[in-house]
Amino acid sequence: EGSYMSNIEIDNVAERSDSADSIITTEEVSNESTIALSIGTELSGQDIYQIAASEKTQMFVIIGATGSGKTTLVTSIYHLLLSGSNITDFLFAGSNTLSAFEKRAFSLRTSSMQSHGEMMRTQRGSVDSFLHLRVKLTHTDEIRNLLFSDFSGEDFESVLANTDAATNEFGFIKAARHLIFLLDGEKIASKKYRYSELQRLIHMLRTFLAANLITESNRIVVAVSKYDLIKKESNESLSRFMDGIQDEIVKQIPDIKDICTIQYIAPMPDDEKTLPTLYGLNDLLNSLLGYAKNEYTTCGIPSLSSQFNKWKVRRL
Repeated sequence: EGSYMSNIEIDNVAERSDSADSIITTEEVSNESTIALSIGTELSGQDIYQIAASEKTQMFVIIGATGSGKTTLVTSIYHLLLSGSNITDFLFAGSNTLSAFEKRAFSLRTSSMQSHGEMMRTQRGSVDSFLHLRVKLTHTDEIRNLLFSDFSGEDFESVLANTDAATNEFGFIKAARHLIFLLDGEKIASKKYRYSELQRLIHMLRTFLAANLITESNRIVVAVSKYDLIKKESNESLSRFMDGIQDEIVKQIPDIKDICTIQYIAPMPDDEKTLPTLYGLNDLLNSLLGYAKNEYTTCGIPSLSSQFNKWKVRRL
């Protein structure tokens, strides 16, 4: 029978461990049998091979500028699975990065005793950082491992219009089934910034396409984040812009027409009477897990008549 190490012994071994997700005892610590203990932090690219080799695995790369909601999105998907709210097609079946998720989620919860929830920012240079969720598909009892990137927006912005840099930094994107490009809803709601925000996304798409990182086997999901702020600024000009987003993307980059869809999400809406908490995430996750090849969807958007306060109430 193996035995667990003391906290001091674990810390000592952690400093010498080459693995980011497990700690293994050595003869220096104990002469007894060894046990691998998961510490639940982010996984590196090397760490995910063991998961992919053992069970069916899907990788999702979330791409967006700083502050667009990348970390909020993946953390909210974690909360969606934990809560089980309004989901029937899949169940939470574990995670190898629980500590990493909990670290990100802490400041969003009332237990943090903070007056205002703020999502932690991903540091630049984190292009080897993945979060892991394991789900069970209820209609088939199939187990799937989901790997989500959590990279800094600065890392993506640094490769704009530089195909060599994009290939060197993000070559693993070819292994991703879905690329989720975030449009910052706060900027879309602003007449001053909405057009530049859309062109920034199109510029990023062109960079990855020119670098041969997007192929016909990928699916592109354009997720409009912070949708509650768009509803707050409802007007005729904004409505026309929202209706034309997908057409404008396909017009400028026709090669992605058959692999591009749009989703609208608001993981942390301020007014739960108008939009429920984790708005749009169930549909997004269903879309990610129920991939249909060559699907081009023109999504109608809900009415923009509702009014919202600006990021005051936390529900996660």
